[in-house]
Amino acid sequence: MAAASTPPPPPSADAPAPRAKKTALDYMLGGNSVKTNGYLAAFASNAPLLRALRSDEAYASIIRTHGLKKEITEASAALNRVKRCIERLTSHDTSAGGAKRKDGAGLCFVDLCSGKGFLSMLLAWEFPKAKVLQVDNDDNLTRLDHLTSLPTITFHREDIYSENAQKLVSDAVRDAACEACVVLGVHLCGELSRRAVTLWRDSGAHALVLAPCCLPRRRRHDAFGFHVKDQARAMKVPSYQLWCTMLYGLLPRESHHCEMCADDDVVGPFGTFVCATRKGAAGVDAGRAEGAVRRGIRAGREASKWVILRDG
Repeated sequence: MAAASTPPPPPSADAPAPRAKKTALDYMLGGNSVKTNGYLAAFASNAPLLRALRSDEAYASIIRTHGLKKEITEASAALNRVKRCIERLTSHDTSAGGAKRKDGAGLCFVDLCSGKGFLSMLLAWEFPKAKVLQVDNDDNLTRLDHLTSLPTITFHREDIYSENAQKLVSDAVRDAACEACVVLGVHLCGELSRRAVTLWRDSGAHALVLAPCCLPRRRRHDAFGFHVKDQARAMKVPSYQLWCTMLYGLLPRESHHCEMCADDDVVGPFGTFVCATRKGAAGVDAGRAEGAVRRGIRAGREASKWVILRDG
């Protein structure tokens, strides 16, 4: 008869604890990119934010996100553009209302095609009293536990082509508690970028921050941007550059401060921002006061980078 197997001894109190599996955040913080990229360096130096991400289990899916560096740099670049828009809106507002906007009081952000909402999270952390509407229609977005730790964010599962989406943005603008509404669209593919411009323009929102992604699909000859590849080839310019310029051309430049610029610190090939801020608000002359805004095109740090700025 076989002898009974001896049970394993209990673990020693001095035995080392099992090593936790590294997350995408850990790999990023331990890499060289946090030393060479300004946005990643700023993110890595934000101790309260890192502490929240690591200690709150609700953020578990966020810190394991594939392509975390791209998400951080895109969202951080968009946040920079948002701050610039708000400065324009409040630069001449010396009232208490202007000061309150520093913490987001009276501000509303609409994050179109938000995905999990990394940009929405940065906005909520930067402007704790602002209202953030996160809008996306992706059925795969089922793990949104992190929103439980961010009560100022509300998620809306809407198709941005729908009337409900248009009403959502328009209602946000008309909300009595909203002093300024900013519509955002980061990494919007093809036709979604044009739709974001339309939603912003028709709603009357105060500012737009748009980062286009890939080109529109070649489906209909009468669709906006259908011939962008052929036109870019004929003009001997990058297709993405021409696509962004076409979107910039949709902005109402007589009534808004408009600009288009490429951000070299965004990880990935799509780092251009098309932005507009309504004139006639508190910061109507902010562009002139800054002294750095001029009509024309200014080259970026690389030959393929460009900036279009307009002061009037």
